[in-house]
Amino acid sequence: MRFGIILVSAAVMVVVACSVKSEDNKQSHSYDFTINGCKTGHHEFGSVSELCAGLADETRNHGCAYNSRVEMAKAHGCSQVTGNDFARGWAPKNRYGYEIVDENGCSTGYHEFGNMRDACPFILDDKFNNSCAPKLRANLYSENKCS
Repeated sequence: MRFGIILVSAAVMVVVACSVKSEDNKQSHSYDFTINGCKTGHHEFGSVSELCAGLADETRNHGCAYNSRVEMAKAHGCSQVTGNDFARGWAPKNRYGYEIVDENGCSTGYHEFGNMRDACPFILDDKFNNSCAPKLRANLYSENKCS
């Protein structure tokens, strides 16, 4: 049963599409990320520099899939991303995320929210967190003054 929940959760949590098309020496780059139901939408660009600007644009991407966009930017060598440090345009604004892995290696998965208060109702939700780390999640709930 747990295996089925993990597969369903994985399928629901992350749907990623990235493509590069080449036609008559013209390349187009596109992406479409969905993380926890938050969708960037489909975006297509004619150059890597346009792709990089698009990946960095929080408004265009509805504030969704930040980590996936950063990873794609790194993979394409975007100048906005240098090593593990992000240029000013990449700093997440008012974002809150967590992943808890217990001593048995059971992971809640990474969850990101608009702010810490938005996360509160989900922290104690067993199904949302793969039934992992209930005591650690209860501590997080208390530390964040969710009650």
